[in-house]
Amino acid sequence: MSNLFTPGATVPVTLNLEDGNAAQFPRARVYSNGTLITTIDLGHIAEGRYSGTWSTPATPALTYDVLFIVYANAIRTIESVIYTREMEKWQPDSLIASAIGLPGLLGSIADSVWDELLAGHAVVGSAGEFLGRLTGARALAIDDTNTRVVLLEKIFRNRLELSDGSATNWVLYDDDSVTPLLRWDVADKGGGVIVQQLGVPSRRTRGV
Repeated sequence: MSNLFTPGATVPVTLNLEDGNAAQFPRARVYSNGTLITTIDLGHIAEGRYSGTWSTPATPALTYDVLFIVYANAIRTIESVIYTREMEKWQPDSLIASAIGLPGLLGSIADSVWDELLAGHAVVGSAGEFLGRLTGARALAIDDTNTRVVLLEKIFRNRLELSDGSATNWVLYDDDSVTPLLRWDVADKGGGVIVQQLGVPSRRTRGV
């Protein structure tokens, strides 16, 4: 059984004994993550219905366990052998809590999810495995794009020299203007060998 409560409010905690027994002494023990945070003694209202109140935390946990124990004596030292223990799960009402501060808690949970390493979620077919592959492909695409952009910049700016001949005679140099980077075969309009003026090859210096 699950109950919703308003954080920071005083809420009723009730237990019904189906046989209508009015001579018992129930107690509710409220736990959060296994730690007892409060006890609530329930008084008889009518026809086996017992009730008490709980002042709920203004900033609640996500869930609480409420354990009901029925005692046979008023000082609650002798547990009933007729009525078994019952456990209920209580949760803050998300719609109400959203207006009074639970978003901070939910936000921290969301942050933890987004900060989780994809490497820890590699089961084939899972969302983590898909996102991991997507991230890897994107990184490769970015690296490839960066490489191409750098090469284009070198083609437009670096030293370019045309020498005699028609095979690998047009040379693009790297950024140091000394190391050949790319070579092309270049001939005259008839496909013949290009002859430069002796000792003076055509060239383009590095751009600035």
